[in-house]
Amino acid sequence: MSGLRRSIIIVVLACAFTGAPVARAATSEGSFFFGTNGGGSAMASFAVSPLAVTLPLRLRGSLGYAAMNPGAPENARHVFINDASGGTPEKHGRLWTLGFDFLCPIAGGSERRLDAYAGPRYGLFDAHFRYVGDNEEFDVTTHSWGAGAGLEGSVALGTRVAMSLLGGAEAFLPSDLHGHDATYSPNDENINARGKHTYADADQAIHQPKVEARIMAGITYRFGR
Repeated sequence: MSGLRRSIIIVVLACAFTGAPVARAATSEGSFFFGTNGGGSAMASFAVSPLAVTLPLRLRGSLGYAAMNPGAPENARHVFINDASGGTPEKHGRLWTLGFDFLCPIAGGSERRLDAYAGPRYGLFDAHFRYVGDNEEFDVTTHSWGAGAGLEGSVALGTRVAMSLLGGAEAFLPSDLHGHDATYSPNDENINARGKHTYADADQAIHQPKVEARIMAGITYRFGR
């Protein structure tokens, strides 16, 4: 996590002190990506540039979705509900991610471009478990802050359209796990914990996002002139 935080500072300082060309006119672009981020993922983003005449940074906001493995159904039931073991377990997990990135050009020009990016993340994770035939169904949720960093390259397909490819990683801080009427906290100040279960048990049962590789490809459209 500390490494990704340092990456954000490095991206900003590198743009401030390198001789990268500065685009004087403000531009904006929208992108849509598909790939993987802890599971099958999609992301929509909108970027504007430059942030300042002497600083060739772009600012991007993004909303991402990923289908993820939620964890172990039997362990989750024991930690959050009871010690029952009946029914056929079904499960699915999803992660919504809100992100903001600073992007700095490190190579290329208008036709081909390579950027470094880094910025904060806010993740909302939901693990859903259902036990068919045993009349039990519940969700475990967690909301956590994090950071992401990586590289993004693009190749122009026309005056406004480009193909983009990004690769990087995202890391999220440990956070409270809420399920049924129980809450497990990283400091083990738990609420309605089942038996002698601890946060470590809940964290092992639920595959909440921690460090996830993000590899995605997509299309970028440039607005304006």
